[in-house]
Amino acid sequence: MNHAIFCVAILSAAVALGCKKDAVTRYQVEKSAAPQAVPGEVPAMPPGHPKIDAKGGMSGEVPAMPPGHPKIDAKGGMSGEVPAMPPGHPKIDGMGAMGGAMPGGMPGNMPAGMGGAPSSALKWSTPKGWKEMPPSGMRTATFLIGEGTGRVEISVVVLSGAGGGALDNINRWRSQLGLGPLTGAALKKETQAVRSPAGEAVFADFKGKDLRLLGAVLGHGGEAWFFKTIAADAALEKMRPAFLELLRSLRPS
Repeated sequence: MNHAIFCVAILSAAVALGCKKDAVTRYQVEKSAAPQAVPGEVPAMPPGHPKIDAKGGMSGEVPAMPPGHPKIDAKGGMSGEVPAMPPGHPKIDGMGAMGGAMPGGMPGNMPAGMGGAPSSALKWSTPKGWKEMPPSGMRTATFLIGEGTGRVEISVVVLSGAGGGALDNINRWRSQLGLGPLTGAALKKETQAVRSPAGEAVFADFKGKDLRLLGAVLGHGGEAWFFKTIAADAALEKMRPAFLELLRSLRPS
């Protein structure tokens, strides 16, 4: 009897233990902090890549460039000789920039087909009262007429080859005055031929809403010569005869 009671007690205890819920154990794991950049430390580059300093500049040896490519210095700039450019292209300096100033100080004044270097293949007689300035940038010469706010400036630019031709350049000049383009047939009607010992120049005289333009294009010795000024109508009306006088005086040097 006692043995039976003992067995029942053992079974009851086992059942009680089996029905007890398992305790849940929780563990908290700290999140790893994101790696911080170390000042002065540069990540590894692919094999053969130039060394990069802490400021992002290349240091040490620079990879070999293709044949004919300008030399590249440690800062990524071109040095030494620059490859030859196509005929008529402006000169490129060692930094990859075009040398020389744009005629009139603005890119819009550059004749179409820009390029070439200043030339001295022509001579002229400077009109009385005009001040001739030495070559500067892309200009072979500059004439200054008058003083102060009423001063007029005439640029002389020489380009190799046809320089874009008379029609394209004159139409570009017209656009600066807000005028529409001319056709080849209309160009002859709207311009004047001016003869000189150097050849025949195409002379243009156009009036815009506020400004007036006097310009000329002359082909001579495989070069294109451009004479141009934009100013107030009254100022150019006075100097128009002298402008034509300058064109008629052009002669081979």
